[in-house]
Amino acid sequence: MQDFSTKINAFVVDEQGYISEYILVLPYDVLERNVIKESWNQRLFVPKWDYENSLWIEGLSPEEVAIREQEINDQKQQIPGEEMNGMAILELSNIILGG
Repeated sequence: MQDFSTKINAFVVDEQGYISEYILVLPYDVLERNVIKESWNQRLFVPKWDYENSLWIEGLSPEEVAIREQEINDQKQQIPGEEMNGMAILELSNIILGG
């Protein structure tokens, strides 16, 4: 009986290096060239395996990365809906109660 608790995540990548599938493998399995056990430790919007250097790189262009980062910053600056509702209720209470 196999011990599935020892299985680790691996990534099946296509010829360009983009992830096409996630699978579980045993640490001692001999893997095909397009099955990668290593993970990445930096933020990557679209992880891409660099076959030549055997490491994960960003699959987006610098311009696409800048757009994604701007979108994240814009979202962080937006006031959440619940907070906005709370502010509106407080303002309405002040108007009604003359506060």
